[in-house]
Amino acid sequence: MSSALFKRAIVAGIIGAILIDVFLIVVGHQKIPGLWQFVASTLIGPVAFTSTSYAFLGLLMHFVISIVWAVLYAYVYRAMNQLSNWILGTIAWGIVVDVVMQGVLAARGVAPFTLSGVIAALVPHVIFFALPVAYYLSRTPASARR
Repeated sequence: MSSALFKRAIVAGIIGAILIDVFLIVVGHQKIPGLWQFVASTLIGPVAFTSTSYAFLGLLMHFVISIVWAVLYAYVYRAMNQLSNWILGTIAWGIVVDVVMQGVLAARGVAPFTLSGVIAALVPHVIFFALPVAYYLSRTPASARR
């Protein structure tokens, strides 16, 4: 992966992280700092809910996780030469991110892995994370994709 594509993937991950957080906050699924305390709880457990000071850890984790997903997306779709088909990339990657993240939450004992949970989280993961990531990366010049 070129350094230009890697840098664009980092920016795409940051954009996706911001947009999914804004969506969750605006529609009332989460409030600040609870959103980030929840993220931190996947690493350190329920103690994250005892103090808002854990929100920074959750915020940092969320951005790192979003950047990792965006870099993985750039690598996978560059390898498959599909960055130009960002709509297909959005749907496929959004589903992958959603299912894996729901699996991580279930494995950590934070939330059970259920079909309804996967479906409920699909909208934010596809529209507010994968869509901006795929769109932004699809605008990467061809020379930077090598």
